[in-house]
Amino acid sequence: MLKYLSLVLLVIFLFSCNCYQQVDKPKKSGLLSYEIIDQGAHSGIKKTQNVVFNSKEEFYNFFKNYKVPKSEININFNKHTVVGIFLGQQTTGSISINIQKIVDQDNKVIIFYTVKAGAIATMVMTEPYLLIQIPKTNKPIDFQLLK
Repeated sequence: MLKYLSLVLLVIFLFSCNCYQQVDKPKKSGLLSYEIIDQGAHSGIKKTQNVVFNSKEEFYNFFKNYKVPKSEININFNKHTVVGIFLGQQTTGSISINIQKIVDQDNKVIIFYTVKAGAIATMVMTEPYLLIQIPKTNKPIDFQLLK
């Protein structure tokens, strides 16, 4: 009887071991910090677009025909990715682009932003824009306009 009980306990012990391969749980989404590099109302960019820059060459090649950035900008592209939100040509002034949050997920980064017109709207042609830098990423970046 003692042998039988020992055998049962041995079998229970062997089957209770963690025999499964450990799988890493996906990391939870986190918020990314950002810094505004430049913003304004006259980019010279007539079409609405969102752009991601991962190198100095990409950045300056894109802007060689436009009015932004306003001044020489020092960006360490080894540590940062630059993101531009361009609203294209608008028929009113005092439009602002505001980042609400930037979420880093497992497979992408999502930038949530709002666009608001100021209290006093002038009838003038503008091309509002916002340039920010975020921690370096090679993930795809999605843009979500919040209403």
